[in-house]
Amino acid sequence: MIATVAGPASRRGQRLAAAVTRTPTLSTGVVMLAGLLAVAVLAPVLTSYPPDHQYIGDMLVAPSGAHWLGTDELGRDIWSRVAYGTRTDLEIACAAVAVSLAIGTALGLLAGYVGRIVDTVIMRCVDFVMAFPFYVLIIALVFVLGSGSASILLALISVGWVSYARIVRGEVRLAVTRPYVAAARMTGLSSIRVLIRHILPNAISQAVVYAMSDVLNVILAIVTLGFLGLGVQPPTPEWGAMIGEGSAFLTTRWGIATFPALAVVLTGLAFSLVGDGIAQRLQGD
Repeated sequence: MIATVAGPASRRGQRLAAAVTRTPTLSTGVVMLAGLLAVAVLAPVLTSYPPDHQYIGDMLVAPSGAHWLGTDELGRDIWSRVAYGTRTDLEIACAAVAVSLAIGTALGLLAGYVGRIVDTVIMRCVDFVMAFPFYVLIIALVFVLGSGSASILLALISVGWVSYARIVRGEVRLAVTRPYVAAARMTGLSSIRVLIRHILPNAISQAVVYAMSDVLNVILAIVTLGFLGLGVQPPTPEWGAMIGEGSAFLTTRWGIATFPALAVVLTGLAFSLVGDGIAQRLQGD
C-alpha cells in the first residue's frame, strides 16, 4: 500500500524537478526565490542585531565587520532591517496575491460558466474597480482604512481580485466549448464537479503565471506606500520606509536607501523569472 501511494507521488516530484532543471529561466528564478524565502524565515539566525534596536554611538556607520551594511541615522543595523523587511514585504505581498487569486478565480469560474445575470454583475464590478488608476485607488483605500499591515492587505485584495476574475472568466468561456466538457456533462456529472475537476485545472494556469508578476506589482505598491509614509509603520522594518528614510542621506550614506532598493530589484527579478519560466513550460507542453 505504501509503495503504491509513494510511487506516483515520487514520479510527480521527479517530473516537476525535471521541468525546473530543463528551463534555465525557471530554475534561476526558483533558486533566487528560495534564497529570499530563506532570508525571510531565517532572519533571526542570519542577523546579529534586533532590527529596531538603536545604537546611539553607532549612527551612520559605514559597512564593517560589526555592521555588514552599516547603520542608519538612528544607529539601527541596515542588514538586520533589510533581512526582516524581506519577511514583512513578502508576507503581505504573498498573502494579498493568494487571496486575490482565490477570490478572482472563484468569481471568474462563476461568471464564465453560469453566464447571464451572474456574468453581468461580476464583470460590471470588475469594470468599476478597473476604472480607477491602481495606485490612486490603493492610496485612497489605505487613507480611509488607516495605515498598517491589515489595512494594506485589505486594500490590495479589494483591487487585486479583478485581474484574476477577468483572466479565469475568459479561460472558462473558452473551455466550456471544448468536447471534454460536453462529454463530462453527458456522463451526468454535477456542475460543481465539472467546474472543479475538468474546467478549473485548464483555466487557472494563465492566472498562476500572472500571479508571479502580480507579486512584483504588489511589492512595488507596498514599497510605494511605505515611501509615502502610508505603509507599515515604524519600528517594523519595511523596504519602502527604509528607502524613504534613507533618501535624505544619499550623498553621505547612500547605502541606507540603496540596499533595500536592491532587495526590491532582486525580489522582482526572482518572481519575474519564475513567471517567465512557468509560461515557457506551459507553452512547451
